[in-house]
Amino acid sequence: MDIVQWFMNAGTPRAASCHGNVFAMTGAETPGVFSATFDYEKFIATWTLDYANTMDNGWNIRFLGSRATLWLDNQGVRLYAVDASGPTANRIEKAHRVKVIDEKLQDIEHIKNFVDCCRTRKERNAPL
Repeated sequence: MDIVQWFMNAGTPRAASCHGNVFAMTGAETPGVFSATFDYEKFIATWTLDYANTMDNGWNIRFLGSRATLWLDNQGVRLYAVDASGPTANRIEKAHRVKVIDEKLQDIEHIKNFVDCCRTRKERNAPL
């Protein structure tokens, strides 16, 4: 959610709700499957997580707009422009993929930053 708030310059949501359950992780107290909704002043953000399924084993963030969709994931960035000039208004006109994320990095840099901040008491890259 820190990336969403950063991209949208949104700050803290006005309200949030979440529903989830423990299905596959016996003995777990934290839901392995959940869906959350965050209400910001100018948009709604949703976050869905499912540790019980490996279909999409990674992360992705999609910004769905009226003229395009921006899709970020482990592989890079895709931009889908929408042709809104007729009955096929939801048809994807073109997709551009740009590799910008080193697959070796993924969460390693976040973990290093967290451990470093525990040692030094500095502010994390993604504070609460």
